Amino acid sequence: METLFYLLAFWQTLLGVYLIWQGFEWLAYLRRRLHTDPGFYAPRAAVLCPCKGIEPGLERNLMSLTEFDRQNYEIFFILASGSDPARSIVERIAANSRVKAHVIIAGIPSNSGEKVNNLRVAVEQLPPEFEVLVFSDSDGRPGKSWLHHLVAPLGDVRIGATTTMRWLIPNRSNLPTALLAAWNAPVVTMLSEKGRNFCWGGGTAIRRSIFEQSGVMDEWKNSVSDDYSLTRVLERNNRSIVFLPECLTLSYVETDFRGLLEFTNRQILITRVYAEKVWTPAAVTHLLYCITLLLGVILILFLYCFPRSGVPSGSSV
Repeated sequence: METLFYLLAFWQTLLGVYLIWQGFEWLAYLRRRLHTDPGFYAPRAAVLCPCKGIEPGLERNLMSLTEFDRQNYEIFFILASGSDPARSIVERIAANSRVKAHVIIAGIPSNSGEKVNNLRVAVEQLPPEFEVLVFSDSDGRPGKSWLHHLVAPLGDVRIGATTTMRWLIPNRSNLPTALLAAWNAPVVTMLSEKGRNFCWGGGTAIRRSIFEQSGVMDEWKNSVSDDYSLTRVLERNNRSIVFLPECLTLSYVETDFRGLLEFTNRQILITRVYAEKVWTPAAVTHLLYCITLLLGVILILFLYCFPRSGVPSGSSV
């Protein structure tokens, strides 16, 4: 048992050194991206934002979608039901938007997840003038240059899609919210300059022509994950996914322990089903870490109770 513990501890040490090196590489990529001109590609873009329920800071989040520096875009807010509690806020934002904004009622889905159905209905209704599709989430609060930086790299026709990731900011000072933000933070470093990137549904841009040629709409049928399904289609068609750390999207969150478990379990389950190549190494790494920790505790207790001298701790001779 002791030998196994030392082997696992040595492996964990090597893994930690590797992850630190990866962290420095990620930071270097971020710094290069911050000093990279995004380019001048500015096609007509459709920003699609599914909405459901009242989320923390919802009105300010939706307002940020109307305040991008560039004007060559329209917003499409999508609700599954006309009775959704968010409808009044969505319609108020759309009415006061400085860019043209639409509100679409997608209806109740019959063979896919609600968010996926919302996006399918919205894309089907888009006029042909839109060359780029941009997917966003109602719980994100992107900056004013977000849209330009996300879309401009698509001027390179070799790129299949551009994507970014959320960065959770606790909106309350309770333990579950802090744990949620900490749990989500490492996900950002899973995306990199040269790695096998995946699309994130809260911040992805793709040329409409590539979207249609790749058959994303067919892949979305009977799917509950918009972003992982999009990722699988692009991988099958050998299309690259470029991660843009300069587009990281702030998301102000607050939750309780029930909400924390619901969110983390949902993310793990969806990853298990749609991205096994991501889930498997993460699960193995976590399992070995837990085994190492458990063995360490057992060895400490064993050596405390049975010192190497053979005399139990605390006994008199």
